[in-house]
Amino acid sequence: MIVARWNGLSDEDKEFILDLAGLDYGVNLNYGYGLKMLINRTLLNDEGGFWDADLVTDYAEMDDKGKFKIIEKMFGRYWYFNYTEREEWRWSVDGKVFRPFLEPEEGSFDSVDDDIWRLYEKRIIFSSLYNLKDVEFYEGASIIFSFNPEEEFEAF
Repeated sequence: MIVARWNGLSDEDKEFILDLAGLDYGVNLNYGYGLKMLINRTLLNDEGGFWDADLVTDYAEMDDKGKFKIIEKMFGRYWYFNYTEREEWRWSVDGKVFRPFLEPEEGSFDSVDDDIWRLYEKRIIFSSLYNLKDVEFYEGASIIFSFNPEEEFEAF
């Protein structure tokens, strides 16, 4: 049965599976390498069909445009993140208006009019998500996909 499924795959899919499994001999696989492969495949979005490709875990998703979403299941809230052309991470509560990561001493809490934004910003600053402000795309993706809101937000 497995051989029949393998025979139904394209050469590109077979190569991807072998690479991901580390069977091309000589590649030192680790979490970051595998995640980078999955991200690149998702961004390429060349699978065909009616739907766009998404990379999904229990708490995080990335669409084929590179926009990330973290799901906080306890409250049914979503956090959105994107990496801009200026090579900086931004965050959002609605997936439309994205804000930069501010330093706490910049008075970022006082500059936010909406209580929701203020709450979200405070939660970001005191979580591992705040590390996004200083990292490149793939390292940021690793932070997002490793993030567990149930563990990091239990103090709030």
